[in-house]
Amino acid sequence: MKMNLIQVDFDPVIHHPGLSKIIKNACAITLSLAAPGQVSGISLLVCDDEQIRELNRTYRGIDHPTDVLSFEDFYNLPETGISHLGDIAISYPAAVRQSSAAGHSVESEISLLAIHGVLHLLGFDHTTIEEKELMWSMQRNCLREL
Repeated sequence: MKMNLIQVDFDPVIHHPGLSKIIKNACAITLSLAAPGQVSGISLLVCDDEQIRELNRTYRGIDHPTDVLSFEDFYNLPETGISHLGDIAISYPAAVRQSSAAGHSVESEISLLAIHGVLHLLGFDHTTIEEKELMWSMQRNCLREL
């Protein structure tokens, strides 16, 4: 059985034991539900607000931090059969704030943001009401599966 390749890196200022495993699990479930049978690779960075602000400014022209960014970069990894879908950046401080406001754990919020990012890499979006309904429905399915 082929496994998805999910690489998680942390900004040195972020210390949260066990978070890499939680993120990989959320990504793997999302890939299995939204792209069954596809063997995919994803790189994910957990960073601070300033780093995600810089990424948002550089690549989207928006000069403020956000919670999650997805960068599609589809290519096949040589000799592996794995399709690299792209990169995701998650702001850990945004996840902490949002989890507190929503009344759930930081781990749950990070899982939601990872799911959201993977769905964007798979082509889901939320610019129209119909797209948003489909994407939010898929997010709920992934969260239930977790």
